[in-house]
Amino acid sequence: MDYHDFELKLRSLGGKEYEIDVRSPSGEKTTSVLFPFDELALESRLQALEIALLKSGGTRRDIRFKEEESVEDFGKALFNMMLGGELRDLYRRSRERARDDGRGLRLRLRVEAPELASLPWEYMYDEGEGDFVCLSAETPVIRYMALDQAPPPLTIEPPIRVLGMVSSPNDRAQLDVKREMERIDRATAGLRQEGRLHWEWLPGGGWRDLQRAMREGPWHIFHFVGHGGFDPASQEGILAMVDENGGSFRISATQLGRLLADHHTLRLAVLNSCEGAKGSDTNIFSSTASVLMRRGVPAVVAMQYEITDRAAIEFSQVFYEDIARGLAVDTAVTEARKAISMSLGKSLEWGTPVLYMRAPDGVLFNIEGEPAPPVGTGPGSQPISRGEPPPFAASSGVSAGSAGSSGPPAMAASGSGGSTGEGGGTPPSQPPTRSVPDGEGKGSSTKRPLLIGMAGGLAVFIGLVWLAFAIGGDWEDEAWEADEMVTAEETPDSDHSLGPEWTSDPEWTSDPQQTLSLELSARFWPDPHRVELMAGGPAIPDRPGCDFGFVPMYPSVDLFYEGNGQETLTVAAISSGDTTLHMALPDGRWVCDDDSFGGLDPLLVIPQAPSGLYSVWVGTIGADRVPAELLVSEFDLVEQLDRTPGP
Repeated sequence: MDYHDFELKLRSLGGKEYEIDVRSPSGEKTTSVLFPFDELALESRLQALEIALLKSGGTRRDIRFKEEESVEDFGKALFNMMLGGELRDLYRRSRERARDDGRGLRLRLRVEAPELASLPWEYMYDEGEGDFVCLSAETPVIRYMALDQAPPPLTIEPPIRVLGMVSSPNDRAQLDVKREMERIDRATAGLRQEGRLHWEWLPGGGWRDLQRAMREGPWHIFHFVGHGGFDPASQEGILAMVDENGGSFRISATQLGRLLADHHTLRLAVLNSCEGAKGSDTNIFSSTASVLMRRGVPAVVAMQYEITDRAAIEFSQVFYEDIARGLAVDTAVTEARKAISMSLGKSLEWGTPVLYMRAPDGVLFNIEGEPAPPVGTGPGSQPISRGEPPPFAASSGVSAGSAGSSGPPAMAASGSGGSTGEGGGTPPSQPPTRSVPDGEGKGSSTKRPLLIGMAGGLAVFIGLVWLAFAIGGDWEDEAWEADEMVTAEETPDSDHSLGPEWTSDPEWTSDPQQTLSLELSARFWPDPHRVELMAGGPAIPDRPGCDFGFVPMYPSVDLFYEGNGQETLTVAAISSGDTTLHMALPDGRWVCDDDSFGGLDPLLVIPQAPSGLYSVWVGTIGADRVPAELLVSEFDLVEQLDRTPGP
């Protein structure tokens, strides 16, 4: 969408009085206004907003909570200050003119009063429209900085190249690095498969790693995930990177600008760190985002509050999709806000991202030519890691992908043995292993790379098998790395194995079952969450106490659960056959069941369910596969569905 600009420049006249200078399609106007809050009232409003954000991230999506009303009231006050009185008529007429011209109206905020620059203007609420201003694609809200002329849009051929960095020092609250990567990988999987986006992860979290990567490139976008803040002593935003000993290395916004500014193809920085948009009360060029703008980055997306995994995934998926298709960055941010508001119901996290922009029309890239999918990739292909194999990637929500994200440590398959099924997981004779980050207690799933460095007929054979699946479109690309080969015999027995040995029904030569990826948070809705799948498979588990049934070689479902340590998680399966459940918990324990849900259906109950990865195998007592439905709930499913529990 093209836009007319409605620019509001706000400067202090002393005390609570401010001057607003407006330039719009319908004329210019200057007026003075009073800030509606004193210091204590403003502090109370901001605290209420943060509380509302926290509650909106976990509340049931069909319930309106009182905190949302307080946010609306706060937003009305901000809107009435900025666009009240005579300015409101100018704003309405400008919107009408923009509509007549087939355009939107971009609100460019130039807040030159430092004490107001960090206010959450994204929550301005237009009572006349009955909605928050920035949730309409017709009225994006940006923080505009009139600096030297911004560089023109960069003309490129696809893909847009993104450098990703996750930094988690060991002396701060630990991030699950693999988890952080996985959520971005899932959000961008489709774009990478289409050849619209190329993503590389830095192998380390230090400034030297970033400096080294910036010498290479070219990079178009820098995406940072980690700890951030504002240092009152230096009056400047900071990021926490990793030093040589794994501890924190505080890098100031100015220092980050030095690392990024000389990379002239860089058009956008995305900072997923707390307080990346926070500045001082005396200098508008003090937040990390504004410093990067001043150093020449045309656009910066920063977070003014902490953002949950679900909101970050939704934002990234829509935002990068629009950027990769050449849309203006403010359009992309607005559409991503709308996606959060739609997919997460009453969540208020759509206002957490803040867009700083000095590109006049918001267009960062002129994309010429059609994208071409990367050679040798297929569904589920993963971004490149500059050093280590990347983590498991799959599309967000419930989707078929990445079969083999976890599996048994040893499994024999008849027939070809070395081929993969449709899900593209690791070949049955070379199953993947699972790792759990130290001290986290959260499940994290990775595929161990395989070696294609063997000469002669074996290499040719593996190459032909790979090519056959790639052409067939049902192949999920593996990370191949020299000097390492994992075999069933070499793989250590893992806590997340179904037993020291698995046998396979001779009727099966491969397992076409795909692993479904599901992500839920505490108090999810709807409850129960239902997933349709096929139960059964070629493998026979041999773990003591769970040595029954026929199950898939790979999990039926990988459930990523973000709990609060208080909810009881209940998992059941329903089918016309005799089904079983085997489940690996985030802490390494195993649970299994046959008929506890009544009839021939299984049921598992996990009190005080921890956060992390729950890998679920839905099996059958007989060797035949049957359609089944997996139910995940935080309630008593027996009572909820009026079932008669089994023995």
